[in-house]
Amino acid sequence: MLVCSWGAGLALCAIAAAIVIYMGYRGIQYLRPSLIFTRPQISESSGAAVSGGLLDPLLGTLLLSRGVPMLLGGDELGRTQGGNNNAYCQDNPTSWVDWDNADAGLTAFTRRIIEFRRAHPALRRGRYLSDPGYVVWFTPEGRPMTQADWQSPGLKSVAVFVDGTVAPDHDARGRPMLDDDVLVLVNGSAQPVTFTIPDAGKGRSWRVEIDSFDLGADVSAPTDPVDQGDLSCLVDGSDPIAVGPRAFVLLLALPGAAS
Repeated sequence: MLVCSWGAGLALCAIAAAIVIYMGYRGIQYLRPSLIFTRPQISESSGAAVSGGLLDPLLGTLLLSRGVPMLLGGDELGRTQGGNNNAYCQDNPTSWVDWDNADAGLTAFTRRIIEFRRAHPALRRGRYLSDPGYVVWFTPEGRPMTQADWQSPGLKSVAVFVDGTVAPDHDARGRPMLDDDVLVLVNGSAQPVTFTIPDAGKGRSWRVEIDSFDLGADVSAPTDPVDQGDLSCLVDGSDPIAVGPRAFVLLLALPGAAS
């Protein structure tokens, strides 16, 4: 089994069940201290708040990636071990899990992303299709990514379209595990970016399942594609969508929308 690691950055990777994907920094390091200590301009006192705002999109892109996400136990709690990545030999508060001060909001957010992944087989394909397959990558302007785009140092945002009907896996009874289409808008820049929904997603309505820049009061609340007539989270395929700095927006095509 091949294991890939990324630093504290975007983890949108690609080889279905053959790859374990995770984020780490210099060995077994938690994400929060990685975010703090790799940015000298962030003070220790303000680090928790700053890193907390970055942890949501990092965990989100990890858990929505193709492959098998690996979460270091404690990242969902905001655990830091005081930045110590060699605490295995310490039987003291450095290595103990501080359950009383766990980040409840981050834990709820992580649970919500995992629940969404489990509910949508399109995100859990057991094999890899070479691009373009059931996953297609787009620029914020809505055009397919080119090799030049991938190599552009200034491009820090990407849209990921996951087709829920192309080459689906089959369940234990041999039935195709069809799914709704999923669109993930990822903005890695420090400024808001406006996305145009690609042609593959036009002509239908989308529901904003998660906006990591604006999680709302209850990030653990389940989302229903038809939510008692609440249209506040619905987006028309022709409408531009603003994504906040260093954030992602997760969209789900409403039932009945054609692929």
